[in-house]
Amino acid sequence: MNKKIDTQLDRLRTRFAECVDATFFRKGDLLGLCVDNSHGSATLLLQGAQLLEYTPSGHDPVIWCSDAVVYKQGVPLRGGVPICWPWFGPLANNVSSVQSLCGIPIASAPQHGFVRTLEWELLRVESLTDARTALELRLCDSPATQTMLACAFELTLRIEIGSCLSMHLVAKNTDSRANLTFTSALHSYFAVSDIYQTDVQGLDAVSYVDILDGGAIKHQQGAVNFDTEVDRIYFAQPGAGLTPLVIQTPKRDIELLSRGSDSAIVWNPWIEKSQRLSQFNEDDYQSMVCVETANAFNDVISLAPGESHQLTLTASIVT
Repeated sequence: MNKKIDTQLDRLRTRFAECVDATFFRKGDLLGLCVDNSHGSATLLLQGAQLLEYTPSGHDPVIWCSDAVVYKQGVPLRGGVPICWPWFGPLANNVSSVQSLCGIPIASAPQHGFVRTLEWELLRVESLTDARTALELRLCDSPATQTMLACAFELTLRIEIGSCLSMHLVAKNTDSRANLTFTSALHSYFAVSDIYQTDVQGLDAVSYVDILDGGAIKHQQGAVNFDTEVDRIYFAQPGAGLTPLVIQTPKRDIELLSRGSDSAIVWNPWIEKSQRLSQFNEDDYQSMVCVETANAFNDVISLAPGESHQLTLTASIVT
């Protein structure tokens, strides 16, 4: 038994005892909380501020997580909504202004940045009057992050759980001199009943980077369908946004609204890659699709000292 983790768990239970919607737990090396109100439920880990599950009342889960995940400190989990920051994907695929802030060799920089493996501070758990529960978490620069990012920062994640799911990631440049330049994503895994009968609407005629074709720029025609591996970054003109998007499945549609984003990632590993992925069952590809609200590719955010940027995702069932 890890007494330090158990002590943290006891402190969380005492501090937020008045919030009847929340129950705290320990799973492996990680701490988290379950939220359950009259309109929905969710599970969140403090490591990475990673939402693992969201289910509106009377429906199947909307957010998907593999049952093959491991709950170890410093190990990102496969599923839910990992937070990618301050770079998306391999650092080598980002622009030089993002790379230049990294204090470690590009080749050894972790995929999708470093905040998804750090423990965030839980600031607030509040039951709202209209059957919603609000959570707020924060991560600031520290000696551990300063070796990886040469700029002071503050990240705040606000989540509202009810009949729909809302996530607001706010990045603030708290440095007194340096500009903060980054890419990011709410790397959301959505649950689908059958990937073969699933498509993503709302991207017709939008340009995208085809990661599986050497980064070739292509143009979407109609809906995005799935009969092979898909790994694409869709991008709009600056300020145009990509919203709403709709994940259509045989049983229901999931509508995604975003703000602060001019790019979106669509990903499914399909059969062959599923056999190589960690924390992923060989048939998991059939029941998930990633449609990620992002600032990626040429959708790069640069903040002067004191400035902030908000990336927002709202997900709801529409049929």
